[in-house]
Amino acid sequence: MHKEEASALFKVLSEPYCVKLTKVLYKHEKLSLEELLKISEKDNMVLANYLVPLIKSNLVLKEVIDHVNYYACNKTLLKELLGFFDQECKCMK
Repeated sequence: MHKEEASALFKVLSEPYCVKLTKVLYKHEKLSLEELLKISEKDNMVLANYLVPLIKSNLVLKEVIDHVNYYACNKTLLKELLGFFDQECKCMK
C-alpha cells in the first residue's frame, strides 16, 4: 500500500461515525441495511451519507442478495491499512 492510498483511507476514517460503522461491520460477517438502520438509529439518508465514502474507498463491501443490500467490512483492506506502519517506507529515501 502506498502512502497516498493509506492517506485517503485514513481521511475516510477521520469521520468518527465512519469508524463506528466500520467497527460494527468488523464484528459481524455482514449486516443488511435494515439491521444497520436499527443499530445506528439513523435514518436512511443519514446512514447513506456515511456508507457512501466507506463503499467508495472499498473499506465496506456491498452485496445484494435476493434484492436485499448487505454490507460487510473489508477486513483484508483494513488489516493492510493497519499494517501500513509496519512496512518499510521507501518514500523517505
